[in-house]
Amino acid sequence: MVKSVKNVGKIITMKKNKVFLAVTSNNYYDSIDTIKQLAPELAGIKLGLDFFFEQGPKGVEIFKHYFNDIPLMLDLKLHDTPDTIKIAINTLINNCEIDYLTIDAMGGYEMLKAAMKASNRWFTPIAVCTLTSLDESDYVVKDRIKDAQQADYNHFVLPVDYVMMAENSDIIFSPGIRLDGDNKDDHTRSFSPTDIGSDIINYYVVGRPIMDADNPLEKLREYNE
Repeated sequence: MVKSVKNVGKIITMKKNKVFLAVTSNNYYDSIDTIKQLAPELAGIKLGLDFFFEQGPKGVEIFKHYFNDIPLMLDLKLHDTPDTIKIAINTLINNCEIDYLTIDAMGGYEMLKAAMKASNRWFTPIAVCTLTSLDESDYVVKDRIKDAQQADYNHFVLPVDYVMMAENSDIIFSPGIRLDGDNKDDHTRSFSPTDIGSDIINYYVVGRPIMDADNPLEKLREYNE
């Protein structure tokens, strides 16, 4: 249960820490011990749709208990009618304490605006404008970014090849970042840190290459370099 109003997302002060860790295990007991070792060098933690369906608000609560000082992103990519989005977010507020929630920008301006209004400073909504598994035109993605910006969004999830379209945003999270030799998994478009303008992208979203590594802390440090 959320106990107090947030200040529109937790301020991230550890600028050298670049990675929001995508938790890939649906059983949080499989991840907690490893993440405890990584926590001091993480920028944040991301819990995805598969995690939420398996563990629900209780799983989110467990992560906030263990990692209260680390920003937590709930990556649900909500997409529905504006009224349904309002109801869903109000229900979420009453059951989960999070710092960020992803919203699917494909839902359009009215839906994005409804999500922004419903968040009401409990957390920061993030506009997801495309996926690394999709190959969409620049025009389509740019139109979604425009809708989100008009709805007062300044936090975005964008693949590297689209980030310049939202260069005036406060924070950009980029998925599909891989070091040489890492498995690309389901990212049909992936990028290495050397492809990234350090003054444009704030954080990488990385999961399996770190969590599945023989030495997860060493792998995380390679991403943070």
